[in-house]
Amino acid sequence: MHDELAACALALAQRFAAGATMWCVAPGADHHARHLAVEFVHPVVVGARSLPAVAIGADDPLTAARTGDVLFVLGAADAAMVDRATAHGLVLMQLDARGDELFDGTLVRAYHVLWELTHVCFEHPGLVA
Repeated sequence: MHDELAACALALAQRFAAGATMWCVAPGADHHARHLAVEFVHPVVVGARSLPAVAIGADDPLTAARTGDVLFVLGAADAAMVDRATAHGLVLMQLDARGDELFDGTLVRAYHVLWELTHVCFEHPGLVA
């Protein structure tokens, strides 16, 4: 999982550097989408950037999204969600939690690590250029 988080963090940092907004959705667990968005918008580490992130519901039509933005799915993405993201030109990223992972802290740890690694990427400008 660590390699996947690192690759995802790099891709996310590159999207943010290009001006993207991250649209966060967690089907069946909206509190995770809100938590993920807050982590990126309101950094608590001195010197960390505030990054544009918005929590949305699984049925949100994504009308405010722009081509190149990121739809970040915590959990399972259904076909309709993927179709909407594709139609809007979004980049789909996902942490696919299963069952108890939505509630036992595994998912929360994973997106905290994702936030940290994304900011580490910004400390190395050559990675996000």
